[in-house]
Amino acid sequence: MAEGGVDKGAHPSDYFWERLPEMETKRLYAACGVHDNRLYVVGGADGMGKGMDVAEVLHLPTKKWQTLPNAPNKRIGCNSVVFFDNKMALIGGTGDKHDPIAEIDVLNLETNQWEHMPPLPMGIVKPFVILVGRNIYMFGGSTTGTKPLNRVACFNIDKYEWSPLPDMPTARYCMDGYLHGNKLYLVGGRSGKTAIPALECYDIEAKTWESLPPFPHNKTFYSVVGHNNNIFVIGGIDPKKGVVKTVDRFSISERQWIKVPPVFSARADFAAGVIGGRVVCAAGIGSERLKPLDEGETINNTYKKWQRIPNMRQARASVSSCIHDGKLYMVGGAGEGGPQCLVEVLQVRKE
Repeated sequence: MAEGGVDKGAHPSDYFWERLPEMETKRLYAACGVHDNRLYVVGGADGMGKGMDVAEVLHLPTKKWQTLPNAPNKRIGCNSVVFFDNKMALIGGTGDKHDPIAEIDVLNLETNQWEHMPPLPMGIVKPFVILVGRNIYMFGGSTTGTKPLNRVACFNIDKYEWSPLPDMPTARYCMDGYLHGNKLYLVGGRSGKTAIPALECYDIEAKTWESLPPFPHNKTFYSVVGHNNNIFVIGGIDPKKGVVKTVDRFSISERQWIKVPPVFSARADFAAGVIGGRVVCAAGIGSERLKPLDEGETINNTYKKWQRIPNMRQARASVSSCIHDGKLYMVGGAGEGGPQCLVEVLQVRKE
């Protein structure tokens, strides 16, 4: 759709939440992903903030959970889940003592047994990881003491080895990215507790970097969503203003940031993505006493108006999430009473 064109996305009334059977283990900040009609959930943190190694899988057609062998490492905050050759790899995260993890745990999805890939050169927390073709790319992250890295590495699946790539211009962790053609746009991140509003583009074929205008707000714990020729930075926490409603859109074709109407609900630490052809966001913590939210919303495809979508069944923040087959899976998280075992899926009604 051309920018500013006709809104062709789903209608807000078309969205609904499906509640799946609960996990056996309550947790937040777990690693999760969907592959071959199965939802895998590994690790995370318990109510005391301690790392977990518990692994479970939900067979989506039968809605039956199965307990898997425990992962080799207790792992918190691993959002780098990659599927390849009927295997699932977990990259980065912190251990039980909040120490960065260098080991890469690989679950063989045929045997349900754990294996290993060649480890990272050091323990790394919250890098940005993406699979493109037969290569797994890893950007930045942090080491002990939240020291940011600008390193970039590529794991070739066929050679089964890591090789270095040109460093990022800006060292950072907790960034997010949007792959648009053969170019990867890396947005935001942190250095220690300081927000990094950088926007940099990596050309995968040319192996070159380009620095673009940074986004115009100082905040963390926002969500980044790529939609067509645009990159959205939604919500977050401003160190002076608290949880905010601000939304910014970077037009890739115009190469500039464009102001967007704010979301209805100030939110941070939430899930977002493109469902039903539209940008959506849900859950998180709100501005009122940092309470968890059950509210969801979507912006129309002219990017002029936010609209409500149905609420989740229970308010939650720190939810693990993934998108698969046009659906947003929301797993566990922190709700009233602590960690949760809930699993809900946002999707669009089929005609």
